Amino acid sequence: PRSVALVGASERPGSLGRTVLENLVAGRFEGSLYAVNPKHRTVLGQHCWKSIADIGEPVDLALIATPAATIPGI
Repeated sequence: PRSVALVGASERPGSLGRTVLENLVAGRFEGSLYAVNPKHRTVLGQHCWKSIADIGEPVDLALIATPAATIPGI
């Protein structure tokens, strides 16, 4: 993908959202990376969007790292 949005990006150690974000950054993903979490302005130094809709451009791949109960609202 040319762009990835990680919904549920987090700074909480051990969380899936943090682990996935760390792996994308450590793996040197070369496309656009969008951290998405309405509760944060930044996550691990990355600008954080409140929602995918707020990104304002198409996203090729959305990864959802949130509790199952929240997925329908995303």
